[in-house]
Amino acid sequence: MRNKGDAADVEEILYLAKDQGDEHHVTDKTPLVPAQPSPMQLNKHRDEDGDDDMYNNDDEEEEDEDVVDGTFGWVIVLGGFLTQMVNVGLMRTDGIYFLQFRARFHENAQLSAWPGATSLTIQSFMGPVATALCNRFSVRTTVILATVFNVSGLALSGYCTHISQLFFTYGILQGIGRGLTITPGIFLVNMYFNKMRARAIGMSMTGAGLGTFAMVPLHQWLFDTFGFTNAYLMIAAIATSGFLAAALFRPLSMHKEIKREQRLKERALRKQTNGIAQGVLNEGSKIFVDEKARNSLKQSEREVESLLKDKTVPTGTRCGNQQDFNYISLCEMPNSIEKASCIKSVLRTCFPIEHKQGISNNGEKRKIFHFELLKDIPFLILCMCMVFFNIANKIFFSFLPALGTSKGLSEPEASLLISACGVGDIFGRGAAGFVMDQPWVIPEVFYGSVLFICAGATALLTVAQGFGMFCVGAALFGCFGGVSISQKTTLLAGILGKDILTTSFGIMYCSQGFGTLLGPPISGAMKDALGSYDYPFYLTAGCLTFSGFLFIISCLLFAVRRRRRKEKEEEEQQKEGFSSSENSDETSRDCSDDAERGLLDRREKADDNDGDNDEK
Repeated sequence: MRNKGDAADVEEILYLAKDQGDEHHVTDKTPLVPAQPSPMQLNKHRDEDGDDDMYNNDDEEEEDEDVVDGTFGWVIVLGGFLTQMVNVGLMRTDGIYFLQFRARFHENAQLSAWPGATSLTIQSFMGPVATALCNRFSVRTTVILATVFNVSGLALSGYCTHISQLFFTYGILQGIGRGLTITPGIFLVNMYFNKMRARAIGMSMTGAGLGTFAMVPLHQWLFDTFGFTNAYLMIAAIATSGFLAAALFRPLSMHKEIKREQRLKERALRKQTNGIAQGVLNEGSKIFVDEKARNSLKQSEREVESLLKDKTVPTGTRCGNQQDFNYISLCEMPNSIEKASCIKSVLRTCFPIEHKQGISNNGEKRKIFHFELLKDIPFLILCMCMVFFNIANKIFFSFLPALGTSKGLSEPEASLLISACGVGDIFGRGAAGFVMDQPWVIPEVFYGSVLFICAGATALLTVAQGFGMFCVGAALFGCFGGVSISQKTTLLAGILGKDILTTSFGIMYCSQGFGTLLGPPISGAMKDALGSYDYPFYLTAGCLTFSGFLFIISCLLFAVRRRRRKEKEEEEQQKEGFSSSENSDETSRDCSDDAERGLLDRREKADDNDGDNDEK
């Protein structure tokens, strides 16, 4: 009679023996562990015991909590911080690139501005592509591919001899690279956190503020010190930090598997220390083999495992017998199998495919892109909200130095306004995560208020006088604008759920490209027509206000949908309860009818017996 939980004990002991391998000191006469029970036997033990700690739901919940909101999630936050710092920093230095293009190629301002506009637009349009790659392969694979594009575009830009070549190197290649990098990092941070999602997103997004603050003077120093070509090569070297971020971006499914194996090994070691392993070993039959045979068995086991991944090996065939075409004898197995397995392992680690067959965990076919979102009216209104916000955001950063100089500031003071935005951005993104995680905060109300505050800060700049007031207005816009940008994914995860977060964020990020494309030309035309930089900032304040109203409408529509869905679920539950009560009533009526018929039959039989007795 096996003790309770022996099946799990055997599995853990076998795992321990397989995992530790040569760490055990083996003698020539060492008893091997009994054969592992079949899956049917394991299921039998689980059904009989009921509380098998190996497959306990509490342990599974504990494991999920250890993976999500666990320690490794902060490593993912660090990777997101690196991607935001480098890529957003590169994006915010378009003004430096614009001046370098004019000085090197001697073209007019309009043509010199087009490579930067092309890069930002393609970066936004790559959002859906990035989500599809993350869903089909993994975040790590996508970021590695993005870094290759980004570094190639920067390095080749340094050798361009005509500005038209920059449309390909700087506009297309670097736009693709940045677009494929920003989205995956934000997506993976959302996957690793539930309870502290807003805080983690805020901390990872502070890299954008630091990049804004540091990259502009760094780029200027590199171009002034090393020249156009060498400066671009050094900037490309900085962009290779994307490979480091990709190494930190461990896919969630891979992390769950690693944690499961660690937990299994710890349990096996703990039970072996407590003497349970010895009790299980004593019950089985002991098989004695010598050391040479043991090593041969271990080698064969490794080789068979590598073969079974791709080949079907028939059993019962000895060396020298006639073999099938697809059969590889263990006796003729080459020594290169272990090397091939090692290479495959390295490739799987560097380029993991998280969803190889496109099947989700619940057995359903996994969608690479959720096209139904393109028909979702509340979501499309939310995307329009982000379009108007991005129009305002692009106008603000493009014309803030020009507005400062038109109000009497010197050029160095006007350039420092961007740094003031960066300082406010760092504070806003970091603090927003802590505020959004508070239970008394309603995310939708908080986010809508942020949009209206940004509109007020923009209006303040049109009446500002002096460097100090300009810095206050710029820092306010940077702070609350950073809150809006950093918490978009948190808001989407709460409204739409994490299952379609990548697709929803990709579509929203793509829609922002229209704002990037429309903002500067419209505001420039207003300046040329009306003669003042105040009017582009009036347009900025109006776009932010309209964006806030669109956000309110979208949230109301989402709330109505959730309410209708809840009412429908309650009606279905009531119908199910009513049908079950009707079935129980019918069953009880049938039982009572059967009882009555049985009673009548017994009475009739009794009457017949009485009549027969009277006749006799």
